[in-house]
Amino acid sequence: MKKMTSLQKVSLATLMSSSVEWYCFLLYGLAAGTVFSKIFYPPDTDPYTAQILAYLTFAIGYLARPFGAMFFGYYGDKIGRKFTVIASLCLMGGATFAIAFIPDYSQIGIWAPISLLVLRLFQCFGLGGKWGGGILMTFENADPKERAFYASIPQLGLPVGLFLASLIMGVMTYHLPEQEFLKWGWRIAFGVSASLIVIIMYIRLHIMETKDFMDAQDKAKEMEEAEKSKSLPLVEVFRRYPLSILYGIGTRWVDGTFYNVFAVFMVSYCVQELGVSEYHMFLVNIAFALASMPFILFFGKVADKIGKAKTFTYASLACAAFTFPGLYAIQGSGGNPFVIAIVLILGWSIIYSGLWGVLGSLWAQLFEPEIRYTGISFVYHAPSFFVAGIVPGLSTYLLKLGGGDIIYVAIFTTAVSLFSAWCAYQLKVRHDKYEKSNKEGHPSF
Repeated sequence: MKKMTSLQKVSLATLMSSSVEWYCFLLYGLAAGTVFSKIFYPPDTDPYTAQILAYLTFAIGYLARPFGAMFFGYYGDKIGRKFTVIASLCLMGGATFAIAFIPDYSQIGIWAPISLLVLRLFQCFGLGGKWGGGILMTFENADPKERAFYASIPQLGLPVGLFLASLIMGVMTYHLPEQEFLKWGWRIAFGVSASLIVIIMYIRLHIMETKDFMDAQDKAKEMEEAEKSKSLPLVEVFRRYPLSILYGIGTRWVDGTFYNVFAVFMVSYCVQELGVSEYHMFLVNIAFALASMPFILFFGKVADKIGKAKTFTYASLACAAFTFPGLYAIQGSGGNPFVIAIVLILGWSIIYSGLWGVLGSLWAQLFEPEIRYTGISFVYHAPSFFVAGIVPGLSTYLLKLGGGDIIYVAIFTTAVSLFSAWCAYQLKVRHDKYEKSNKEGHPSF
């Protein structure tokens, strides 16, 4: 059997870690759409209001991620990466595990949603700072002609995590009556997180200790040392790349919106508005999560061939074109899970993969190595609350505003997709200009 290369080991370790991290994060979104609004708020609360409140706890977690990135990044520089891996995994996994034991509203009243909110903040604080490192470990160590492809490998963690979360929740809903599922069945999925964290911690730390993995970190360490020489790398990022930061945040908007409309909000919409059972929605999630995996890698390959910004621009335009027919096909499906699955496979598994598989490498090419980690982490985490976290709750409000019609959600999603396409095009123009000036010996970005 052919021995794995150091880059392949890096990619595998990053993918496995990313999968468990996304499992914990996305499991919360699934539960917020199907469980939390029913057990953690007063029983006489209007269903729309209860759902918005449940999604609000989902959204607020995004506020903790930038602070987690700064905290663990600081101590990672001072103490070492191994400490930050252990600490962040323990914090994130511990918070996810603890959610399984929160009593419902009938037992502790207002302390139920407060406890949920606090643990969500701890969960997301632990998650902060890990995404950018995973992307750069593969991006920096790959051949320049294959960087987009290798940077797409850690992105597989999202569909793998969604698959695992949907699978466990689906098994619980299949074997338990609704009341039992709401009482304790959903808690099993959160309890499982503890064992997953222990397993991935063992695997990741052992791979990190091998010679091959340490050799693959050399380039990343050079980048970190350059970062340390700057007292405030974020200030340097804004000084040198202000427009790139703004356009980058613009491209982040379609990622956060399209994903949360079709993968998070759509769960509660189909269950509450169309009468689809939770079990069938979890099966739908499993289907489109599995279907997305080859397309994420495919679009990484495409981006290496035609360009990262161009691929992202086309994918954003495709999102805009798909939104109205996609959402109205689901609304008119009569709750048919097969129709819903086909629509989500087309929209999320295929079209959205053109965004998700490319955005890491798209942003990484915007910044010089010495401030690249800070740059892509800021673009991803800083705007997350507004461009991603509030989207499920906002969509629920827009649905109520439309009297149950999906029209305003469709308008919002389409507008965001077009705006992000324009931002991606601007990044292409800037990158082409940079490449030209770099060849002429006076780079300017």
